[in-house]
Amino acid sequence: MASLALLLKQDGYFVFGEDVSDFISTQEELEKENISILPLNSFPNIDADFFIVGHAFEDTKKILEEQKKKYTFYNRFLQSYLKKEPVISIAGSHGKTTCVGLIAHLLDASFLRGDGHAKRRKSKYFFLESCEYKNHYFAYSPKEIILLNVDYDHVDFFKSREEYEESFRIFLKKATSVYLPYKEKHLLSPFHHAITFGEEDEATYSYKNITMNEKNLNFSIFYRGKEVERIHTILKGKQFIPLLTVCYAFCKEHLEIFPTDKMDTFSLASRRFNIEKVENQILIDDYAHHPNQIRLHYENLCYLYKKRKKIAIFEGDRYSRVFALKKDFEKVLSLFDEVYLFPLAKMQENEGKDDRILHIKNAKYILSIKEILSRWDFQKEYVFSFMSSKEMKKEKDILKNAIQKK
Repeated sequence: MASLALLLKQDGYFVFGEDVSDFISTQEELEKENISILPLNSFPNIDADFFIVGHAFEDTKKILEEQKKKYTFYNRFLQSYLKKEPVISIAGSHGKTTCVGLIAHLLDASFLRGDGHAKRRKSKYFFLESCEYKNHYFAYSPKEIILLNVDYDHVDFFKSREEYEESFRIFLKKATSVYLPYKEKHLLSPFHHAITFGEEDEATYSYKNITMNEKNLNFSIFYRGKEVERIHTILKGKQFIPLLTVCYAFCKEHLEIFPTDKMDTFSLASRRFNIEKVENQILIDDYAHHPNQIRLHYENLCYLYKKRKKIAIFEGDRYSRVFALKKDFEKVLSLFDEVYLFPLAKMQENEGKDDRILHIKNAKYILSIKEILSRWDFQKEYVFSFMSSKEMKKEKDILKNAIQKK
């Protein structure tokens, strides 16, 4: 919603909205653009030409109808608003926000992504982050689709892996031209023009020969088995390998060029493996809230910080996700040297539930990082990983201040 507000403001509309009073990183760009954020439940007393309702606030529908105010939901509005534009949907379980930002940066294209950023540019393409939760992306009619991965999630809505996969299968039918991982080619229909990517030799575009350290990431891209590009970038993390590969594929299929000079000027999306060095300590803020994202996070640490002690600080979000994937969460978090767990995030789904689901040997549940600051000798070198879909800035700042005082 914050991203949409920015886009509408850039298009010349007067925009304002409402949200919780707690700081959320998505409000930063809104404040820069002087877009007002009112307290929750202000809308009944507001006179506006049109109301766009976020999916987390669907209960406002009844009040808006009683007051005879014009409204629609976020995804339906987007489809109507962008219906005449060359929309490229970027979908998948993980990496959507980063990929939208990356490919839009490489091509200087218009985009809307999920971390409170959007940009209107004169461009042949509009890259749209398209989320599968509750099949919201079914409202869109994209020209092309880039599917990044399929990793069972949103278990509160999709009751099985098969149901989750079927959602993507249906969405892919929205476009005849699709890009997707080679291992997900079973989701294709006969009429699709498909470009595949992955580690497999059979993929249209494959990647191999990977090296990564604290300074750079290097790997080779192959087109139908023939090496066509050696990628050298300061972007850090294995997550960039498939993302850069599919960006390369899109560029080559459409433009026959790949702007390698722009890779290293890309600014990471908020809370996507953002690395900060504080004195001699490494602090990482990551949106990782699924076991496979946490596993990838840990693998990155093993490449980048082999000798440092690895500290996991994790806050689960939805009870349904943590409970359904409990064994996977416990297995991957156990890889870290130390594990500290916050109770589940405060949200409606979690009310009345046991918020201490995970049981990991030597892990400790905490309410504030203040409780454990005395455990660390900041003369030694650690890497602290803050992982959650929820904002952890407050706790991260407490740790930063403690490190700086030492």
